[in-house]
Amino acid sequence: ILAAGAYNTPQILLRSGVGPREELEATGVECRIDSPHIGKHLKDHPFVPIPVSTSYGLRFKEVIDGLGLGTDLTQKKEYQRTGKGMMATSLYEASYFYSTGVNPELGQVKDAQISIFNTCSEPQFWLENFNYDLTTTEKFPARDEFFSMDNGSCCLVAIFNQPFSMGEVTLAEKDPLRAPPRIRHKYLSDERDVDAFVAMCQEAVEIAYGMEGRVFLPADAGDALDRRDTWERYVRGYATTNYHPTSSCCIGKVVDAECKAVDVGGLRIADASVFPDIPAGNTQASCIMVGEKVSEVIGKEHSLSITYTQ
Repeated sequence: ILAAGAYNTPQILLRSGVGPREELEATGVECRIDSPHIGKHLKDHPFVPIPVSTSYGLRFKEVIDGLGLGTDLTQKKEYQRTGKGMMATSLYEASYFYSTGVNPELGQVKDAQISIFNTCSEPQFWLENFNYDLTTTEKFPARDEFFSMDNGSCCLVAIFNQPFSMGEVTLAEKDPLRAPPRIRHKYLSDERDVDAFVAMCQEAVEIAYGMEGRVFLPADAGDALDRRDTWERYVRGYATTNYHPTSSCCIGKVVDAECKAVDVGGLRIADASVFPDIPAGNTQASCIMVGEKVSEVIGKEHSLSITYTQ
């Protein structure tokens, strides 16, 4: 049973000589089984964070005190006494799932997710979590207003849950048996993804306005929030991974409905790589489901009973 994830599962197979013949031979790996779909059909949930200044968000001073790092220790003592308060939350408080309606072929599938962090008024937060450098007014004109100890803020996270764009996992051309794999997601290579992403960002602006908030973007994106080209620049320049890779050894191409490899005897794959398409939401529960299903199938094949405990 191979369960190394949507990046490493195809890498292990490719290093073993199982994969697209021409690609393997180009890297000097002997092709033992020609399986053209291994490493293909890779999908992920790209997202962009949107900075919002609003009194509905927490002030940075409140966060410092809430974590027991400031002069006001009231919330720290409450947490020690009751287990409640700011220290008991991740500040990632809510998610809104809905259909943008931009791509009719998806029907009513919830292709969009907008989530909220209740505060984001620290430049290091952006750098470490999103790789955004907003430390200078040249890059982020609203820096002094947004990163203030006394102004409330939040971060709306626009996550695209049903991308059409597909990438691939291949071996490195040099030293393929030891070097990390080449991972190319090809985000936004399908124009339909750009249309839906822009619509989602515009919906996030309306949510921000409902919180009496102001939306600030980096200088290179522009500040005309009602223009499509502003948001297209933003998503193309700042969209990043949500760490939900799937579908690189998908059911119907690499494995059958019981997760047996169609080209390799005695092998099953049980991880996110077998998803026939990426789910419209976080992938953890779906991964657990695959593991439970494969366990059940193997148990039945060997006349084993599986007991589930709470």
